[in-house]
Amino acid sequence: MRDNKYVPASGGDKSTHIAKFLSLSHSDLIVNEYLTMMAFKSLLPEDVIAEVSIAEVVGICEPALIVKRFDRIETGSIHFEEFNQLLGRFSLKNIMVLTKK
Repeated sequence: MRDNKYVPASGGDKSTHIAKFLSLSHSDLIVNEYLTMMAFKSLLPEDVIAEVSIAEVVGICEPALIVKRFDRIETGSIHFEEFNQLLGRFSLKNIMVLTKK
């Protein structure tokens, strides 16, 4: 985030957020995922749930689901396997990494 706006990470930036955009086959994808995360927060108040919002990214003409990266800490990264990796699939076409400065 620069000047209170989300911007794509570049070069040596360490990304702090992930932006997920609309899918042509699922036009309500980001709203559904946002509402699901809000339901988790309500149903599991004792658990830590990733921070999410719906916002614009500079240079992109559509809203995005912004997820604060939970695998980043001040001293580095926390390694984890995500399900697409475990299944041998890659779905990065609708995802962009962002940086917050």
